[in-house]
Amino acid sequence: MPEPITWGQLPKSQIDPEKIEEAIERMIKEHNEDETAHLGPGQSLQSHKASEIIDHLVKSIIADKIRDGAIPLSKFSYDKFYYISSFESIDGWYTTGTVLQSPGCARLDTEATANSYTWLFAQPYSWSGLQWAKSFVFQTTVKLHDNTNQKAYFGVGGLPPEDDLSFIGFKVVDGVLYAYLHGYKGDEIVEQSQEIPDIDITEFHVYRIVYNKDENKIEYYIDGNLVATFTENFPDNDDDSFAMYYIETTTNEKRYLSVIDVLYSRDR
Repeated sequence: MPEPITWGQLPKSQIDPEKIEEAIERMIKEHNEDETAHLGPGQSLQSHKASEIIDHLVKSIIADKIRDGAIPLSKFSYDKFYYISSFESIDGWYTTGTVLQSPGCARLDTEATANSYTWLFAQPYSWSGLQWAKSFVFQTTVKLHDNTNQKAYFGVGGLPPEDDLSFIGFKVVDGVLYAYLHGYKGDEIVEQSQEIPDIDITEFHVYRIVYNKDENKIEYYIDGNLVATFTENFPDNDDDSFAMYYIETTTNEKRYLSVIDVLYSRDR
């Protein structure tokens, strides 16, 4: 009976004595050491590069690839306004009622009477904070100290109860939280609200609003989670204010709104 033939131990050909398994191992090694492998058109690494398929670990690009101090100002955006504050000061802010300010925080206090209100808002002199022709991002960290017998608003634009002002933000009625917008479209009042359940308003949360003018979309986030989206029936009247906080009582009890920080970015 003839000896069994081990295919991999056979030479590649009559003129090439390299065994088949040796050739396979050699080619695999050469391929692994070839830094240009798979970079050709239509090959895997080229496809990854072109379509951004490769996912990196969180923050790995910054941590691994960008040296400290290596980003020049020329790489920064010049097409947006930016405003970031932790209420180190409220100089330049308009106030009605009692607003207490300390490093890293501000608090709006009402009186202990029904319909007492306190209002804090920032209004630039020379440009509108809410322009429907400009995309923006607004973020703030807020808590209400109670969840009953109050109304509250915070966001971008003017005071919502005033019909001639435009506003995009969050609304609280007693303990119910809403994504909210208000304003005029032509001669008609436009108002939208969507209830946001399961949020304890008496704890600090990060509230974020993203208005994308090109996509005609307003997205509302809480603690990084998308909670509401509006895509139609927007007002068209602009408003000067880019940040607004308001709290009002509905009974003879004091109410408080605390805010830690505010971030605002808008297209120029």
